[in-house]
Amino acid sequence: MKKDLCLNETDVKMDSKTGLPDSTLTKPKKEKVEGETEENFFKYFYIPGRRKDVPNTDGVIEQNGKIQIADTEYNLDCVYGIIINMKEMLVKGKHDLEKKRDVIECTCYMDPDEKPFTGTSGRKCIPDPYSRRNTDDVFCRDCLNNIAIAMIRTDKDGNFILKDKKPIIIAFRAKRIMQILQLRDYLKTFYSLDLEPIIKPVTLRSKEHEKKNFNIKRFVTKIAIGSRSSKDFGDKIVFDYERGIELSIDKAITVIKFGDKTEEKFNEKFNMAKRYQTQTQTKEPENSYVSFDDTTVIAEEIKEHEPELQNQGNEFDLDEFVF
Repeated sequence: MKKDLCLNETDVKMDSKTGLPDSTLTKPKKEKVEGETEENFFKYFYIPGRRKDVPNTDGVIEQNGKIQIADTEYNLDCVYGIIINMKEMLVKGKHDLEKKRDVIECTCYMDPDEKPFTGTSGRKCIPDPYSRRNTDDVFCRDCLNNIAIAMIRTDKDGNFILKDKKPIIIAFRAKRIMQILQLRDYLKTFYSLDLEPIIKPVTLRSKEHEKKNFNIKRFVTKIAIGSRSSKDFGDKIVFDYERGIELSIDKAITVIKFGDKTEEKFNEKFNMAKRYQTQTQTKEPENSYVSFDDTTVIAEEIKEHEPELQNQGNEFDLDEFVF
């Protein structure tokens, strides 16, 4: 029977050359840190870029093409979880490969209560990517709609995976065109689902609210390694999303309430507009955000995928999500 590498193995094989595990490994125990900040509350999951066979801070060699969960588990084929928080934001910036720093030129968290949206550069934002690409303001043309999500880690049956009797919260930010398109294609499938109502009595307004806010939190999501084709840049590695089992009504309500409790920490972590000013260079923790490629040709990617971006429409409006 094939082993499920979406979870850590107990019979870890050792690499004869390095003497280190060549598969997954539970991180070594570290000194307990008092208090829970947003930095250690969220465990980032990512795919490692090109790197030498050097162990990470937990003594594990991270394999290319495998999913890593920072400070938790490594070299997984896939992960399961339930999405609890999600936000779309605008980010204009570029990555300094040598210094491993994101140079943020302008960003906007797109708070629905603060319309019209204004970036940290003082410019009025254009949320629609197609309109933004054709604006007269050259500065705004290569700004991207990023999507951040947080998930409760589960197994494929929706059972919470606990650590120290607490749920494990994993998170990442999709920031390249093909990553964003892949994630959006998955997210918009939930809006069309007609599920048993949670809110009673049922009204047209309550049904619409559930479609936009609750449906995605009522299923397990499986994330594996996939690829998406690009005419100019070939196949790019992306996360592949698959809808798993539906949760019971009681468990779904528990998840929704938990998402409400984590919203503040989620905003603290991903609202860069509050933390960074224009032209500020920010150094993220190593592998804190997903980085699938080293290209800086954002404008070319936008141009190539204009038809896909234009067809996104408003059938799944992330701005109207309420957590």
